[in-house]
Amino acid sequence: MAELIRIAFPALLLAGAPAAWAESAPAGDRPPVRARASLGDYISPDEYPPEARRRGAEGTVRLVASISPEGRVVDCRITGSSGDAGLDDGTCQLFRDRVRYTPARDAGGHAVPDSVPATIAWRLPEAPAVAAHARANLASYVRYNDYPRTALARNEQGRVSFELDVSSRGEVSYCVVTRSSGSSALDARTCEIMRERARFEPARDAEGNPAPDTVRADLTWRIVR
Repeated sequence: MAELIRIAFPALLLAGAPAAWAESAPAGDRPPVRARASLGDYISPDEYPPEARRRGAEGTVRLVASISPEGRVVDCRITGSSGDAGLDDGTCQLFRDRVRYTPARDAGGHAVPDSVPATIAWRLPEAPAVAAHARANLASYVRYNDYPRTALARNEQGRVSFELDVSSRGEVSYCVVTRSSGSSALDARTCEIMRERARFEPARDAEGNPAPDTVRADLTWRIVR
């Protein structure tokens, strides 16, 4: 029987699909003990592919993951598209980066490669109202020596407008530049700093529970002679 796991906001349905074994390996090639993983331990609501979430994209991704004898996902093949390339690609990237399997075993008990199917249904229910937005002093995370050397050499200055996705843990899960400073080095460094250092007091929903949030901000880079 397939294992089903539901996670709220964004809604995420994870399923192993025994009926799909034929998609991944002929019967004679299947090891006696298949590779297995509890996907809910590795993929949480905060991992919703950011660009797809911004577009409001939803859909069900069906895939086959190739598992090494060490339990790592070494390849991911989409067998049923969600209809959104960002969701498809983002799902496979999550599998490669995060998911770890208990390896398959042959008749002698040795770890062997395997190919296993999975189904991920991405759903975006209406987000709960945020009663208090995420807060942080972003300027405190930027240091004098953060100015990119290439931008200094070119005398590049400007204001970067950006948008952050902040998880319910107060961590920055995604950063996108919404208005460029005119310098690719300054734009890239801004998001790098926010992702690596920024920590927020999480937003709160109407019941006082930590909630995801989106924060918009600006950072002005100036060269002081």
